[in-house]
Amino acid sequence: MHSGKKLDTAIVILSLGFISILAISAYMEKEIRVLHFFQSFIYLAIILLSLKHSKWGYGIAISIALFWNTFNVFSGFIESGFREWGKLALNGECGSPQNLVAAPAALVHTALIICSIVAYLRLGEKKRSDIWIFLTSAIASITYMMLLIAIFWTDFLPQMRRIIFG
Repeated sequence: MHSGKKLDTAIVILSLGFISILAISAYMEKEIRVLHFFQSFIYLAIILLSLKHSKWGYGIAISIALFWNTFNVFSGFIESGFREWGKLALNGECGSPQNLVAAPAALVHTALIICSIVAYLRLGEKKRSDIWIFLTSAIASITYMMLLIAIFWTDFLPQMRRIIFG
């Protein structure tokens, strides 16, 4: 298989993997079902655009994955997810099963960032103006995510404010 095809396949699998994580999380916590349904559209866009080798797809993938990972490092969600996996592995117990999704989600996003960067670097034509594509795709995808949270998960807004503004 051509290495470009492997990257395409990896990006698709990782995006579908994150959609699966969203579905599992939504199953466990009904208050975020609608949020996660609409959030999955980001990953569908990544799949469609990346299969066309679109810089926009790579920009969306990098920015939303980086945003999610960064936010969830500062919120402690990723750490709590790894802690729960550790408890499960050591003694078969899990105090917060809904946190188990955090660790694989962080790993999937990290791999998605790496694959998207490599896929972009393999593109033949790069321009200085690509920075505007990446900035615009970051602003658009993060704004979309923030709007989803503001509309469908208002209980999370105070915690988000504390994390962002201290």
